[in-house]
Amino acid sequence: MARRGANLSFDGEKMSYDEFFNGFGYDSVMYIWDEVQQAKAIQFCLSGKAKEAYQSMRADDKNNIETMLKVLKEMEVKPGSHYLNIFNTRTMKPGEKLAKYFRESEVLLNKVIPGLQETFKEQLLKDKVMKSVAAANKLFLELVLDKKWNEIVAQFVKRGEYKSADEVNADGVAIKKFERRGGYNPTNDRKRFDGECFSYQKKGHRKSECRKRLADMRRKGESKDSSE
Repeated sequence: MARRGANLSFDGEKMSYDEFFNGFGYDSVMYIWDEVQQAKAIQFCLSGKAKEAYQSMRADDKNNIETMLKVLKEMEVKPGSHYLNIFNTRTMKPGEKLAKYFRESEVLLNKVIPGLQETFKEQLLKDKVMKSVAAANKLFLELVLDKKWNEIVAQFVKRGEYKSADEVNADGVAIKKFERRGGYNPTNDRKRFDGECFSYQKKGHRKSECRKRLADMRRKGESKDSSE
């Protein structure tokens, strides 16, 4: 039941806006307040961040109860459960960039469990994105999964965005062929790395070898699981 009368105090954190709105509405009916009286009375129900928001409003807005309620609703701090639900159900939108999705997932997790130890935080984020991203992106994500979270995000920013994939065969192993924005050039897979590969940790091998190696590792893992 909503707190009412002398017990009604809204700070934007401990009480939800809906609970405050219902309690204040009850008082307004009980005391037969008009809108001017409501605007004067509401200031005595505010504390903490809500009171700071009220004090920062223009004088004209303080006389408008609808404007005041709108400001209070917008500044309300949502409970952790609210962000947890969004974090658990958030999936990539069509056309959304991977780096943007990674960063937004991190922001949500920080709101769910602020101050979480970095090791646990990174593991939760990695598990989240591996379950959420499309199969076409998981191959590249698995190649860098042992890196730090910030390094993973930076890697995807550097590599660019992949928007589609189809199955192809290379050396008898099914791998993914990715299309970059602006078109896909199949000769790229036959080119050799100029620098040191983040997977093989050596220079000069072909790009397709990375994906073949990963496919072999995954195939061996699936065979092991089926034999147990």
